[in-house]
Amino acid sequence: VDWNAAQDDLLVTGDANGATFVFDRRKIKGPNGEASPLHSLHHHEEGVYRVGWLPNSTKHFASGGEDSSLFVWDLSRIGTASADAMQVEGHGSAPPEIICKHSGHRGSVQDLQWNPLLPWVMGSVSEDASWAMGGGTMQIWRPLDLLYRSDGESVAEIEKLQNDMKGALPE
Repeated sequence: VDWNAAQDDLLVTGDANGATFVFDRRKIKGPNGEASPLHSLHHHEEGVYRVGWLPNSTKHFASGGEDSSLFVWDLSRIGTASADAMQVEGHGSAPPEIICKHSGHRGSVQDLQWNPLLPWVMGSVSEDASWAMGGGTMQIWRPLDLLYRSDGESVAEIEKLQNDMKGALPE
């Protein structure tokens, strides 16, 4: 479970079946009085051990689990065309709300934490005992900027890089 720091009514959870759920505590009861999530997201093949909201975001969170996968989710992409879905090795076609899969871990992802000071920087820890002969792995990483920026921002950044490269080339 992780409460959202930017909107304290939101929380995200994971379960033993590989699903993640986003709840709004103001709307938590379904028609029969049961807990009812705003969103139910499924792509892990095994249990989800850890979830975490990106600081200052109400739409981005990460989930990691027993299947050695760590996904970064974008809730604003729920319901978008599946043509935008990326292919995720070992997982087939991912739903469009997955914007990144970190594949660096060899064992189950036991913990993850977003850096509160450096945007989009994350630390994640996996239990790699059988692969690493009794140890675990900690990784510090950051998704590519173009994955989470808007299309307009991404195009502007690419154009800026192209112009910078043109200016650096000898005539």
